[in-house]
Amino acid sequence: MNHLHRHISPKIENKDLSVRTSLLLTLTCLLLLMLKGNVLNTKIDLRDEQLEQVSQQQKAIFSKAVKLEATKINRKIKYQQALLEKLNQRLANQSFHSNSDLKKLRRLYQEYHVNVKISAENYDSEIEQLRQRMLTVDSSIVVAMAALESNWGRSKKALYTNNYFLKTCLLLDCQPLVKQGQKVDNLSDSRKLHRFNDFSESIKTLINLINTHERFQVFRNTRAGFQRRAKIYTPQQIIGTLKYASIYTEKEFQALEKIIADGSL
Repeated sequence: MNHLHRHISPKIENKDLSVRTSLLLTLTCLLLLMLKGNVLNTKIDLRDEQLEQVSQQQKAIFSKAVKLEATKINRKIKYQQALLEKLNQRLANQSFHSNSDLKKLRRLYQEYHVNVKISAENYDSEIEQLRQRMLTVDSSIVVAMAALESNWGRSKKALYTNNYFLKTCLLLDCQPLVKQGQKVDNLSDSRKLHRFNDFSESIKTLINLINTHERFQVFRNTRAGFQRRAKIYTPQQIIGTLKYASIYTEKEFQALEKIIADGSL
């Protein structure tokens, strides 16, 4: 009997040891998961803290640079507006259409994504659609979107790609605007970074997206309404329409509104 007990006892001890080892491993795994969660939370907190640490001087320098480029692009849009009215008058008064004028009009159609052929039947509605798209975008809105999406131009990805609108470009698959015949890399894969030759090119692309992409239709309709009433809109009056673009989370949109409310813009 004693001999039998000696053979059984070690097995019981081994079983108890195995149970204790399993419990220890389980507790270790749980502890690691908790630590991992804390590390992730710390990273998020640190990133939020870095956003707050951007100095007013850095914000002012960034805002000035983006505003300068946005103003240049808006100046070109105003020139195109005047060109469109001249083309419209000339084409309306001609018994035959000038090939040169038609080519210029087609280029405007293409740039502002009026995806129809110039036709006599729908000409007036086509021109009106082009007018609604060929409008300036308040530079403060451009600054606010760039600041939010690139952490005031300090994001490493933004600097590497010359792209201040990382989230917008990722969601809407924006492409650099290129001249006819110019080759570009295929950026249709949303996993690839959307790279530009310089940051001004990304600003030009963003303004073109606002003026052409279907997600910004509510923005354009509201802007056109101000124009019909011969009123100039303020960023505060129109920023709410960007909610319909479904680009930002509620928290991000609140941050965008806060940037717009900042008098330094």
